[in-house]
Amino acid sequence: MSLLQMVGTKISQVTEIRRLFNYTPINVNEFFAWSNSAEGRRKQRDVILKLLTDTDRKAFNDLDLLETGYYNERTEVNKKVETAESTIKSIVLNKEDEALIPREKEARDLITLYRNIIDLRKSNKPIQEKINDLKLRKERLEFDLKYINEEIGKGEEAIKEGNKAVEKYNNLTDEDLALKLEKGNEIITKITSLSTKTDLKKEWQ
Repeated sequence: MSLLQMVGTKISQVTEIRRLFNYTPINVNEFFAWSNSAEGRRKQRDVILKLLTDTDRKAFNDLDLLETGYYNERTEVNKKVETAESTIKSIVLNKEDEALIPREKEARDLITLYRNIIDLRKSNKPIQEKINDLKLRKERLEFDLKYINEEIGKGEEAIKEGNKAVEKYNNLTDEDLALKLEKGNEIITKITSLSTKTDLKKEWQ
């Protein structure tokens, strides 16, 4: 087996071939077995690059960089395509969504109705709270009124009883009552005086 040296001359010595292969003892089967893994393919690439001239190696590397650039560009384009497809899917209406379009007015009317209901409930809330407060106050007032009526009834009953007790004196004027009161006081005074004398008499007996 002979290979071309970097300067274009043939390589026939085994040592030179081993040096070219970085002293890596490999056979054909091992070399092709490298194709089964990414790491092996990188090894194949490195070995092949060592067999090339500087010019060919540079051209290979340039092509490799160009391929990498195309790969990255293709990856970016694919991302943009996926984004565009996703955007299109979000814009394009399916049949179910298309069927909703004629019902736009109905939907808007329902939205307006629901909003009005919500607003009405919000406005009714303080009114209902006021009503509840008034009901509570009414119940308290009714309880107080019931108590007052009971007290009034008791007072009226007491007046009736009092009127019955003094009914026989209704024909007397205030002057007559004043005279009777004065007479009564005189009698009380006299009785008190007599009682005092009686007590003194008992003490001296």
